[in-house]
Amino acid sequence: MATQNQVQTNQIQQIDKRAIIAIIKAIAESDSFIIPYGAIMDVLDEMIEDTDEYSKVENELYDALYEGRLKYVYDIYQFDDSSADLIVVSPEELSKEQLQILHEIASVYAYGDPPYHKLYDAVVTVINNLIEKWTSDCLEVKHPATAIFVLAKEYGLDIKVIENETKREPYTGRIVYDINGIVTVTKRVFYCNNCINGDWFNGTFIEKCATWEIGNQDTD
Repeated sequence: MATQNQVQTNQIQQIDKRAIIAIIKAIAESDSFIIPYGAIMDVLDEMIEDTDEYSKVENELYDALYEGRLKYVYDIYQFDDSSADLIVVSPEELSKEQLQILHEIASVYAYGDPPYHKLYDAVVTVINNLIEKWTSDCLEVKHPATAIFVLAKEYGLDIKVIENETKREPYTGRIVYDINGIVTVTKRVFYCNNCINGDWFNGTFIEKCATWEIGNQDTD
């Protein structure tokens, strides 16, 4: 009998990596945890010229989303037109309760009154804020770039470190990752005292914190 880990591995292997790349590119273009499924379809269409091959990959991807077989990726609200479905990519797995909350928030957009673009923007803002709050802690703030890195790692995409400032003193700075040659994400490491409680703190930064961003912008 197959173990749960073996089943999950088999499910991962059944997903065409081009579908995962399309999700990552769509997230990178929007810099948001939540995107319409149509944005993924558009990227996939640009990647695959053959119509039959596109249909095969896209159908397999949608089936995996609909059946909840993708790790970190969720179809939180479905419409008659699947391109309008709202897809969430999270840096961590979400619970059933959290997914239900996101579904209820998305229903505001689905059943709301015009102007719909304002409702959509409001829903996107709330969901982005919730996912950041749920998945972050005092040492690391999670952003869509984190979700890209986690998803790429989970599905075996090529991840290369193209710059790492943390290997030299003061052991902080940027770690820049190239994801399959399609997007770069940057993890910024810095000293902090975010997790320290109490009055004894004397101003010495003894912890390391991190945040993430899409791209490779040097802000120094």
